[in-house]
Amino acid sequence: MNLQTAILLEDQNRKVILTNKNFCKMIGIPSQPEELIGMDCSNSAEMTKHLFKEPEAFVRKITELVNQKKQVSSEIIELVDGKIYERDYIPLFSNNEHKGHLWHYTDVTEKMKQQEILRKSEEKYRGIITNINLGLIEVDRKEIIQYANKSFYEMSGYSEEELIGKKTLDVFHLQAEGKKIIDEIRIKRNQGISNVYEINVTVKNGINRWWAISGAPLYDSKGNIIGSIGIHLDITNQKLLEKELREAKNEAERTSEAKESFLANMSHEIRTPLSGIYGMMQLLSNTRMNREQESYVHSINKAILNLQTIVNDILDVSKINAG
Repeated sequence: MNLQTAILLEDQNRKVILTNKNFCKMIGIPSQPEELIGMDCSNSAEMTKHLFKEPEAFVRKITELVNQKKQVSSEIIELVDGKIYERDYIPLFSNNEHKGHLWHYTDVTEKMKQQEILRKSEEKYRGIITNINLGLIEVDRKEIIQYANKSFYEMSGYSEEELIGKKTLDVFHLQAEGKKIIDEIRIKRNQGISNVYEINVTVKNGINRWWAISGAPLYDSKGNIIGSIGIHLDITNQKLLEKELREAKNEAERTSEAKESFLANMSHEIRTPLSGIYGMMQLLSNTRMNREQESYVHSINKAILNLQTIVNDILDVSKINAG
């Protein structure tokens, strides 16, 4: 009588033997339970069908259950006011003779709402995980693949059948350096440490790729580590670009060194004939000349001094660049 669920016990003639307050409340009967004892329930479904979302189906199902006398559990019934009931039908027999049946109703409105919220949430985030452009994979503590999303299949070249249940190192081949990294990562995972790392891996058909992986341990409801999860980004193109940039930088440095060497050598080579020209002009200036010739010699000497300054500056720059 004090159960928080609704109870209705009928005999073989569909007369009420026992019910409780929760049944009266849930079905909307304005009477006390004891007032219903002996009442004929043959037409009760017709009287209360307006409370249910599918009234004709509600009546038809009750008739079907009573006639078939087969137990049914956890049948879901929706009401027009938004409530949801879970119903059990239990036929009662004594010495194989039908003696009646028990109806058991439970209000599962909040439970179903929470389940629906949870289902939508799981559906939403599962959809995000499935369609995200990053490859996601889950493995257990033995490195056996338990789950992978669509993007991971695409970036690895493998299908679901080729990956699920397989050990990662049996599918993806690593160089010695990569295996060393994985061994270090495994130790960190067992310690509950998350991290990000880059690894060179050979995927299907021997294709070589670079992956950036953000990995974290996976826990069960008791906080025990049961595996790990990794989010993968294919950085092969970035790695190729880095290589090209390094090569371009090295080439630029070699070109710069060649230029500096050329300037230093050129400066030394220019100074020798320049010194000769300057010496000859000094000798020429000591000879008898008219004013016009003296003007020419003066201009040439001035130009030689300016050129010597430029050559000396070039040599100084070469020395600075050489350290």
